[in-house]
Amino acid sequence: MRTQRRLPKQGNQKSNVISIGERYRGLIGRYRSADERRAEGRALRDAVPRESHGHWKAPSDRRDPVELLVESNKDRMPQLIPIRHGRMVESPFAFYRGSAALMAADLARTPATGLRVQACGDAHLLNFGGFATPERNFIFDINDFDETLPAPWEWDLKRLAASVVIAGRHLGLREKDSARAARATVREYRQRMADYSFMHALDVWYDRIDIEKFIERAPDEETRTRVEQRIEKARARTVAEHDFPKLVEQKGSTPLIKDNPPLIFHQTAKEAPGMKTQFSEQQLALYRDSLVPSMRPLFDRFHFCDPAMPP
Repeated sequence: MRTQRRLPKQGNQKSNVISIGERYRGLIGRYRSADERRAEGRALRDAVPRESHGHWKAPSDRRDPVELLVESNKDRMPQLIPIRHGRMVESPFAFYRGSAALMAADLARTPATGLRVQACGDAHLLNFGGFATPERNFIFDINDFDETLPAPWEWDLKRLAASVVIAGRHLGLREKDSARAARATVREYRQRMADYSFMHALDVWYDRIDIEKFIERAPDEETRTRVEQRIEKARARTVAEHDFPKLVEQKGSTPLIKDNPPLIFHQTAKEAPGMKTQFSEQQLALYRDSLVPSMRPLFDRFHFCDPAMPP
């Protein structure tokens, strides 16, 4: 993604982005025609051209990456930090997966149009996959949302495209094949956004990739068969029959989570005073209040049994 064209001066670019971004935010809530939206998009592209995203150079005052990683461990459980670091040193891709804070710090100083979305926050390749919706429909989508926050739309796309290249290198693909895959990823994003621009808001909101559509797009019969087999295996695994017996042990009439230190364990009352009360009386009550009334009768058929610290 290199370019020979000269980029606009950073100072002018920044002022343009701020003014246009503020104007856009002022329009939120007012209906704008498709022509108005396209005009606004072209104005943003003039202020932040596509080639300005095509390269990156570490600034002279960039913080030490190791320092940032150490800082990100501040609120983590000390006994789990060595496990995290051990996983990250397994490969460049494993390091990339565990170092979203580093990329966020770098991306924060890159060009941005000022348009913010509810970003995934960690949109790398392995955070996409098949999963069941609350209605038990099997779809393909992002399956990790624990770091989602409002952020520039460019961040998710750049993290995803970079992950494709790093994954290709990890798999031993030729550099040109990894680059081709990254370009295909960005091209698909662009095409989907173009399609959405002509769709009604509700149609965009409910759009999804059913797993059958995903299978249809497999490049060959061998891949299609392999994917279908994995899907059938996943569908055959139920929480009650597969996961529950591995994670839970029965003590009397109450099921309790099995300890599997250092990843899964029960904290003592001294380590986490009031933890069980906080979960059973406060957090679950807040969660119940967030449900639509029609879902609460189902939720009330279950009760809190045991808290444990997960990995």
